[in-house]
Amino acid sequence: MKKMLGSLMAGLLMLCFGGIAQATVIDFDDLGSLLTEGTYWGPTPTGFVSDGFLFDFALMNNDYNQTTYSNTYDFPSLEIAAYSNNDSNNPFDIVTVSRDNPFNFIGAMIGGNTYKDTTAWYAASELEITGLLDGNIVGSVTVNPTIGGFSWLDANIMNVDTLVFAADAVDYNYINLGLSNTGSGSYWLMDDFTYTDAVPEPATMFLFGLGILGLAGVNRKKRQK
Repeated sequence: MKKMLGSLMAGLLMLCFGGIAQATVIDFDDLGSLLTEGTYWGPTPTGFVSDGFLFDFALMNNDYNQTTYSNTYDFPSLEIAAYSNNDSNNPFDIVTVSRDNPFNFIGAMIGGNTYKDTTAWYAASELEITGLLDGNIVGSVTVNPTIGGFSWLDANIMNVDTLVFAADAVDYNYINLGLSNTGSGSYWLMDDFTYTDAVPEPATMFLFGLGILGLAGVNRKKRQK
C-alpha cells in the first residue's frame, strides 16, 4: 500500500510541476500547395487549417513579399507567413485563430506588411490580440507590428479556444511613392505561431491529488479495522 501511495504521489508531482507541455510552432511552410503565384487569398472569408487550428487569414510566401513589394527582409521561417487579408484590396481589420480544444498562445513573430521596407503599404501600426474561452475574454495584449521586418511577441494568453486579432485602420498618403491617391488598411504578417495545449493549473491538480490520497488513506484505515 505504501508503495502504491508513493507511486501515486510521484505521478501527481510530475503532473503538477513537470507537466508543462512542450511548445509547438506553426510556421505555415507546409501550406505551399494552397498558394497561387506566391499568395493565397482564397474565398471570403479566407480560412485554412493547420495543426487543428482554423486560421482566418491569407498566406504569402517570402519571394512574393520581396519581388512584389520590393522588401529586403526575410520571413522568420524563410518560406510562408500568414497574412491579415482576404484579397489584395480588402484587408481584414479583424481576423481570428480558433481550435476546439483549449490552448495557450505563447507568442508569434509579427511584422507590418510594407512596401520598400517602409510604412507606405497600408501597414497596421497597432494590433490588439484578445483571447477567449467559450466566448468569455481571458486576456489580451497589444503590439506595434515591426516595420521592415519581424519581432517576437511574447503573448502568454493562456487557456483559450479563440484569438481575435484587431488591427487599427490606418490612413496613408502615397505621394511619397509618386501616387496621388490616399488609402487605408490594416495589413500585418504573422509567422512562427507558437502554442501549447492547455493543462489544468498545478494548484488544482495538487488539491485533486491530495483528495485522492486522503480517500486512499481512509480506505486503508477501514481495512485495518
